[in-house]
Amino acid sequence: MANSLQTKIRLPLSKRVIDVLIAKFEEAHIEEDCVYIFSQGFVLHNFLITLSEELDEDIIAEHSSSIDRYCTLYVERYRKGISETIEVKS
Repeated sequence: MANSLQTKIRLPLSKRVIDVLIAKFEEAHIEEDCVYIFSQGFVLHNFLITLSEELDEDIIAEHSSSIDRYCTLYVERYRKGISETIEVKS
């Protein structure tokens, strides 16, 4: 079974970043405080690393994984092509 990630990308984000996310991940939808995306494996994680570098924008995302039944939340900061775990919640 493939690892599925449930991700909330915190707002505010520039319109440019939101447009790129929606174009790349068709199932993405915007909520009041986040862009919500389901993805497989590390596709979104790797994309956010690249996006933060190419568009020079800080992105904060909260990821949870099907591996542990979405019980652990990893808060990641993507900045200038580097990801950093800033918080882990169980």
